[in-house]
Amino acid sequence: MEKWTTQIESTEQLCLYLVKPHPINYLPLQLPIYTLFFLTKLDSLSSLDLSSLWVVLVFHFYFSASSMAASSSREAMNKQLLDFIHSMEQEGLVDYRFAKVHMLKESSGPFFFASLLPTFCHDSTATLRDLTVALGQPLLNYHDLGELCFKIKGGAACLGVCRMAHACGQLHQAVQNRATKESLITALNAAKQEFSIMQEKLETLVQVSQF
Repeated sequence: MEKWTTQIESTEQLCLYLVKPHPINYLPLQLPIYTLFFLTKLDSLSSLDLSSLWVVLVFHFYFSASSMAASSSREAMNKQLLDFIHSMEQEGLVDYRFAKVHMLKESSGPFFFASLLPTFCHDSTATLRDLTVALGQPLLNYHDLGELCFKIKGGAACLGVCRMAHACGQLHQAVQNRATKESLITALNAAKQEFSIMQEKLETLVQVSQF
């Protein structure tokens, strides 16, 4: 049986080795061997240990396969994200702006979208808490309430979270009309409900983005 460490000392020998039957000499590896032979200018070397060459090729194919698998995984994840966003659009939770923000990751980095969503949830939670505290005061400060409403409504609208933005807009309108405390609390609870629904969806999106 031919030794695995056959020595190749010329182009002719390599060609003969590639075309002759060999237990592990199969077509997918023949061309890479031939290419590698010329790229490394093996004619200038005294000999080549094929076992070393096979090690190089094994690593080459391993990392190529790993890269292809990673690319396929990213494509599958992106499709899952787009499908989820589309379902949110169908529910009326978000509008076209949300998908546009998602597309910004192409220019702003792959983690831009996944890091933006928790920031939005954190800021919205803080603003809703401030609104709750403000409405709990004996005397209502309509100016401060209006600014808080404008802040949370604007953040939701910019992200494309349209249903929550609409609920916050209703609260803002009630503040501008100087509605009663009871009416404002009802409007605030509606905004909180929409945020709660949206927060759950956004947390799911973040989890999918991290795979």
